[in-house]
Amino acid sequence: MQKYQVLFVDDDRAVGYIVSRFRVWENSDFSLKSIASSSAEALKLMEKESYDLVITDIRMPGMDGLELIRTIKERYRRTICIISSTYSDFEYAREGMRLGAADYISKPLTDKKMEEGLAHVKNILDEERSRSTVGADLFMAMDQGLENRLLDFILDGREIPEKLWKSAAAGIEARYPGQPEKLACVLEYFLQRIKEQIQKKYPWLQYFIDRENKLDADSCKEEFAASLQEISDLAGRFQLSAQDSTLNRICTSLSSHIGEADALDKTAEEVELSKDYIRVLFRNKTGIGFSKYMTMMRMEYAKELLRTSNLKIYEIAEACGYAAIDYFAKRFKEYTGAAPIQYRKEIL
Repeated sequence: MQKYQVLFVDDDRAVGYIVSRFRVWENSDFSLKSIASSSAEALKLMEKESYDLVITDIRMPGMDGLELIRTIKERYRRTICIISSTYSDFEYAREGMRLGAADYISKPLTDKKMEEGLAHVKNILDEERSRSTVGADLFMAMDQGLENRLLDFILDGREIPEKLWKSAAAGIEARYPGQPEKLACVLEYFLQRIKEQIQKKYPWLQYFIDRENKLDADSCKEEFAASLQEISDLAGRFQLSAQDSTLNRICTSLSSHIGEADALDKTAEEVELSKDYIRVLFRNKTGIGFSKYMTMMRMEYAKELLRTSNLKIYEIAEACGYAAIDYFAKRFKEYTGAAPIQYRKEIL
């Protein structure tokens, strides 16, 4: 199988040389294709060559790593990004995660750290490669009418009828009789489509929706139904059926400041509304007080980080705006019924 192509970006050429000598490039499914010493050079390389993964430093002259990630996500949607940073740059790394970076590797970089970081994104890339290989065929196998009806139920906050998801699975199964692996693959693609459509309408939900769509061939229909229910439950918790354009803008801003103590102040300034008005709007539109809604956003973000990142618990606490890990753990257990460590063990 062809190796995943990696672009490494760091303004310190010595770091690039050290990374190029790592054994991981010989002993993994990744190949270090190019090294760039600036974001501008990286983007020029990406115009000419295709890369599956970009590993970038944060602090660089000119366009920094955060702006590079933002640009890559806009231009090269399927390219995965990883941040490399020192602990002192963790605030920047946290912002990079919010922009869509899959993970971060702490400096100084070592062969072992690189291997661990690559192992984490391999599952994401494997899934993407699988979808791309059979993407057109999968799209043909899907019932677009059923997809739209499922979306309507989810976004309206209505319970999904059992016969609706069963119809989706049955239609695909009829197209691929006796091929459970194919059925699982198409249902995974179906889930991805549902999530993409929701995030198109509510971009801020990218921080809270589970990115994992992997289904087991032997139980894919049941897992498909459970995943749809999880999405529906999330939409219900966030009261998406009550969202209007103003509340959507507020939530978009809040999600970008989710780890900051003054998130409400910054959001009020960005959307040009008073803090009191925002509080009243949340209560009137969703029936949920602002503080409770913000806590819910932070807890859902913590769940996603526990599922998809290698961040330590205290780092996740900081990323969610909690300076004290004990207080974060207490609130998380109140919200989920499990301590953060226990939650991570149960889902892995």
